[in-house]
Amino acid sequence: MAAPLAITDHDPDIERAVLGAFFYESSCVREVIVEGVRPEHFHVERHRVIFKACHKLHVAGKPCDERLVINQLSEDGELESAGGADDIWLLANQLPDVAHTKYYAARVRERAAH
Repeated sequence: MAAPLAITDHDPDIERAVLGAFFYESSCVREVIVEGVRPEHFHVERHRVIFKACHKLHVAGKPCDERLVINQLSEDGELESAGGADDIWLLANQLPDVAHTKYYAARVRERAAH
């Protein structure tokens, strides 16, 4: 199993790991929400936008997959703010170690306080 990534304040790699886990395993969305992560904890604006779309899908009882996230972002007028469809596909294909999702989520939340 891979070791958790080293962290610096507002680490975009950690943010991407959290979001990438959503695409790999939709149940990670609930785990991250339970961990107390909110959109404002993400330092990178496009990550906040993607998190909001995933959260919205989760609340609606839908899975957080690439197609649904792209559709949600389009409906919300936020696709370009999220980096566009190509960036969503790239993020979804950067598979993190989902076993560390809770750890990464805690780091995103903690680093937001700094």
